[in-house]
Amino acid sequence: MPSQNPSKDLRPESYQVLLDIPEAAAKSRDLESFMTAVLPSFSQVAPCDGLLILVQEATQPFLHLRLFRQLTAHQVVLPASVSLEDTSAGWVWTNQQPLFVEDAVQEHLSRKEWQPMFGKEVQSYCLFPVTVAEERLGVLGFVSAEAFRYRETESALLGCLARQLALGVANILIFERCNRIEQEHARHLNQLQLLLDVSNALTSRLEIRELFALIATWIHRIFECDGTALTLYDEDKKMLCAYALEPHPDLARKASPPVEEGTWLPLDEDLPGYAAFFSLEPYVATYEKLKESASPLVQQVLARGIRTGCAVPLVSRGKPLGTLDIVRMRDKEFTPAEISLQIQVARQIAIAVDNALNFKRARQAEQEAERERDHLRFLLEVNNAVVAHLDLHELVCSISNLLRNLMPLEAAGIALFEPEQNHLRMFVSNLSTQFKVLRAGDVIQLEGTPAGYVFRSGEPLLLKRPDPERFSRDSLHTAVGGRKSSCMVPLTSHGRKLGILGIASTQELAFTEAHLELLNMISGQVAIAVENALAYQEIEALKNKVTQEKLYLEEELHSVWNFEQIIGVSPSFKRILKQVETVAPLDSTVLIYGETGTGKEIIARAIHNLSQRRPHTLVKLNCAAIPTGLLESELFGHEKGAFTGAIAPRAGRFELAHRGTLFLDEIGEIPLELQPKLLRVLQEQEFERLGSTRTQRVNVRVVAATNRDLAHLVEQNQFRRDLYYRLNVFPLTIPPLRERPEDLPLLVSYFASKFGKRMGKRIETIPTESMQALASYHWPGNIRELENFIERATILTTGPQLEIPLAELKCKTPAETPATPVSTLEATEREHILRVLRQTNWVVGGPTGAAARLGMKRTTLQSKMQKLGISKRIEN
Repeated sequence: MPSQNPSKDLRPESYQVLLDIPEAAAKSRDLESFMTAVLPSFSQVAPCDGLLILVQEATQPFLHLRLFRQLTAHQVVLPASVSLEDTSAGWVWTNQQPLFVEDAVQEHLSRKEWQPMFGKEVQSYCLFPVTVAEERLGVLGFVSAEAFRYRETESALLGCLARQLALGVANILIFERCNRIEQEHARHLNQLQLLLDVSNALTSRLEIRELFALIATWIHRIFECDGTALTLYDEDKKMLCAYALEPHPDLARKASPPVEEGTWLPLDEDLPGYAAFFSLEPYVATYEKLKESASPLVQQVLARGIRTGCAVPLVSRGKPLGTLDIVRMRDKEFTPAEISLQIQVARQIAIAVDNALNFKRARQAEQEAERERDHLRFLLEVNNAVVAHLDLHELVCSISNLLRNLMPLEAAGIALFEPEQNHLRMFVSNLSTQFKVLRAGDVIQLEGTPAGYVFRSGEPLLLKRPDPERFSRDSLHTAVGGRKSSCMVPLTSHGRKLGILGIASTQELAFTEAHLELLNMISGQVAIAVENALAYQEIEALKNKVTQEKLYLEEELHSVWNFEQIIGVSPSFKRILKQVETVAPLDSTVLIYGETGTGKEIIARAIHNLSQRRPHTLVKLNCAAIPTGLLESELFGHEKGAFTGAIAPRAGRFELAHRGTLFLDEIGEIPLELQPKLLRVLQEQEFERLGSTRTQRVNVRVVAATNRDLAHLVEQNQFRRDLYYRLNVFPLTIPPLRERPEDLPLLVSYFASKFGKRMGKRIETIPTESMQALASYHWPGNIRELENFIERATILTTGPQLEIPLAELKCKTPAETPATPVSTLEATEREHILRVLRQTNWVVGGPTGAAARLGMKRTTLQSKMQKLGISKRIEN
């Protein structure tokens, strides 16, 4: 039995060998050097005549003899490989267990299923598996010419040595495998680099001979070949021509090429090039095939020392163009990977050959028709510009740069028709420093101008010099630094007149009929580009508008108000609803007065829902909630770079509300400097974005709301009078909740039911004393305060009866003061006027103002207020 602790059975000198093996493995990178380093000391302690290493490679069914070292004078002969199925080494590799054969002859007689691994000179041996991380790598063996040298009971030393050697061998085998993988990866990268270099060369060169000379240097390096050749097929002669020959420098020094460049190759089936050309398949010519060929040319090739070759066809768009040939001066076969790479290179070269032939034919056609070529090239460049540019300014700049090469223009521009104003507007222009008129945004009238004539008549126009009698309004543009001659053509697409395209010069007689014809040739393409650009701008604007509306409506979903119902039965509130029903179908501006929390926004939404604008968006903006510096951008939008932080164009609320309704809450808080721009959009329905000069038109109905006395602000010069008149077309005054006692029970029941459903509570009754307490409270926060109070009461409720915190109402109710008798008529009149003013939120004039309620003129009421010392400032 072997020792339980093998290290105890080792001699002292064996420990040094065990230490030397890992050190040698760390320093060695191959098996030869590893064994050379360890065997001198190993032979002194190990009882063996030879050491062998068997490796299993590429999952083959045998073990390959990788290394054998003779340690003594006994001669041992080993086979190059052994089977895995019926040998002792195969058994060790399969079972992953060591094997000790004390007597090889006896073992062979006892195990007839095993084939002998060694000759008669090997009398005993032992084998150990080489395994790392459960991966079987091979077998390590010790052999001896003497029988009974290896006993399983005395395996301590050999077992320790075998394990150390196996670890070192495994590390070296894994290292070699990594090297092979890296080399294969490097070859693959070289092949990819070759294809990339060929592709890059194709894009920069049109001369095939020069291109092939460059490619041949890469082929020699990758394929390890001695020469390359390119043959091209001539359709007229039906023969292949040796177009380019590139021998390796070593081959060029040894012998001259068998054929010269430009040689016509005879139609011979024995030639590899013809075999590949007609079969459209790669043809590999081995030395045996070349020797059997009767072609004189093949014999010349053999006489120059060529041993093997491979020809692949050049095919482009299914048409054979020639062949790519590679030859070697040694018997090295072409691998499938090399043939595949050669096919890919041939495809690239075929594209270059095809392009070069087409380029040659194009040049011949160009020489035959020089003027037509220039026009076609120009039209192609215009078409490229049309395709490449969706921005009108970039389009005109590109086209004008192209036109400058053919005609002496100093300005080029596009004027587009604006049907609402019935005039043309210079949308974009490209001008020289000498041209001082007609800038982008200028208006061109249709009457008395050349541009108007071209647009209306649909005919091109050539003006070689100014014609003031025909075009009376054109005198401004023919002044000093203006237009002296011009060409103009209409832009029409799908029967729709878009505008005109024109070029101009400050010199007379600058243009001819040929220039006008050329300009007319490109007008159709430019018209399509203009239509596409306008459609693109419209789509972008609509997309941005839809995006902004989506974001806006998503924010609206979080609104605290329920707009589905308007609750109220009091006469004053019914009167308001009647007025809403009257004004809603109209597009008139509505100004809503009312205290905070009275539901001005609900009334605004009701006006929108009852109007013809209901299918479109109701956009809201609280003018008091936006900082003054950002309010203009919020209302009218801004362009990119209009101010710090404007990284992208943004549509304003007026654009979002196009064909819908815009609700401006707290309109009294809008700053004075912004009021003229708001007045303009209310009157003209047009504005410019912040940072833009382009006028935009919208169709928006404005509903404004305020809790301030705008008339008083106008008197104090804090609000523009003209804007006040424009807003105050149809004023509505919403009564506060304290003037609507009939609506209080309905609102309390509605809010209790609403919050009860939300919180999962069933509220069936409201105590009478609670309702009386609610009715006696003055509700300074109006409906909003009532809603919040009922929500709090619902939270506190634990049963079916609404539990209202009455103590809070008592704390909030102002202390009652003892009644004092009215001593004079003047005091009674003053108190009555104050009460009416409070009910109308200090609105004096108008159909719902205090003057109308008191049955007197506005001037009479103002005179009494001044006499009695009544003012809102003193009241506050």
